Amino acid sequence: MLVFSLDNESGKPLYQQIYEYIKEEIMQGRLSYREKLPSARELAASLLVSRNPVDTAYEQLVAEGYVYAVPQKGYYVSEITYIREYRGQKKEIPLQEEEHTPVCWKYNFNPDEVDSSHFPYATLRSIARNVMDREEFLSSGNAQGEEAFRRQVAKYLYRSRGVQCELSQIVIGAGIGYLLQLLSVLFRKSGKIAFEEPGYVRAKQIFASYGFDIVNVEIAEENITPEELDRAQTRLCYLTPSHQFPLGTVMPAPERQRLLKWAREKEGRYLIEDDHDSEYRYKGKPIPAMQSLDPEGKVIYIGTFSKVITPALRLGYMVLPKELVSVFHWECGAYNCPVSRLDQQIVTTFMAEGHFDKHLNRMRKIYREKHDVMLSELQKYPEKVKVHGDYAGLYVIAEVRTKKSEEQMVREAAEKEIYLRPLSAYYKNSETAGKPAFLLGFAVPDTDTIKRGISLLCEEIF
Repeated sequence: MLVFSLDNESGKPLYQQIYEYIKEEIMQGRLSYREKLPSARELAASLLVSRNPVDTAYEQLVAEGYVYAVPQKGYYVSEITYIREYRGQKKEIPLQEEEHTPVCWKYNFNPDEVDSSHFPYATLRSIARNVMDREEFLSSGNAQGEEAFRRQVAKYLYRSRGVQCELSQIVIGAGIGYLLQLLSVLFRKSGKIAFEEPGYVRAKQIFASYGFDIVNVEIAEENITPEELDRAQTRLCYLTPSHQFPLGTVMPAPERQRLLKWAREKEGRYLIEDDHDSEYRYKGKPIPAMQSLDPEGKVIYIGTFSKVITPALRLGYMVLPKELVSVFHWECGAYNCPVSRLDQQIVTTFMAEGHFDKHLNRMRKIYREKHDVMLSELQKYPEKVKVHGDYAGLYVIAEVRTKKSEEQMVREAAEKEIYLRPLSAYYKNSETAGKPAFLLGFAVPDTDTIKRGISLLCEEIF
């Protein structure tokens, strides 16, 4: 049984106190992987509160990946990477939510999930059978990833994002998290890194676990500026310029050039460009990646195929500046590519035979339709909802005009089987988030479900 007390005079919602306590117990290792949590009823009884704040806290823990739910059995502690490095750290930086939630929702507006119903599984199975007949995959592969796969990645990035690189600059990893660990090792002597606030919380936690000081730069009114980076006295800056995560804004070309100029002014300065959700764009002309505007090698480019192929494969890629390749080999030479040769070859063939482009083009049409339907439905309620970040990606930001608390709306939505992700989850201090707002993902539900779900939200919850 969890033993702790709640402070009714603190002004902090009860669900948040419960959530923060359990999260800290997990992060400190006092609650271990697969350990069963008390039922919501049991915990509510021990804390002398109703079930509502406990249910809301558990739902938030599930949404952020600290806990998973097993139907008819209860809640269990998830396996959290980076626990070992986190222990003993004093930095209050939580883990980013997982890219999926193991709970079935009638209206799944999870911004991290994708539409898997249109994926060409038969094609992938056929490719996998053919690849598995090759004996070459019984031996170990290249530490940076299979050459043939890196060649396909290079072709795709040049064609779609203007990224120019040689194969020696590309590093393949099991998702973004692994690649960020490598960068943490590569720049471990730097000591400080700037991030957008709000921003990618998991990336902040990874760098913090390696001893970096995290400088959060507010971007409510504008993007990160060179002046702010100078004040922060940092040489590293992590950006999501093509689709700011989570606000969904796009950094204009002049501001990109200003940051590139800042990086060129002093030796050892680098921009880490996370090209988040750049594959899906619905308004205006696509702006090339910052890396394509950087002939002097000041941008480290990272991305993933999770939103394009499937999150299950955990395929990420990183393009290093030429001047860092030899340094990378020296500092990170002991790390081998964690993605199996088999998976890499399957995706290599999937791309080389044209299936990747065909699938991506199909999903662009499907997601555009879903995006337009969600936007149209939300625009029916201008007195309740203001939409932001609708230029690209697989979600929009719904800023809610209401007297209800965020906690209350999350609870009411969950009671109607609607998944809601608060924007405040991406702030170091949720109190600075401003008006209640939610990330509404449109990838998973079909158009009819989107219509019903938005109607429920706007008519009964917002």
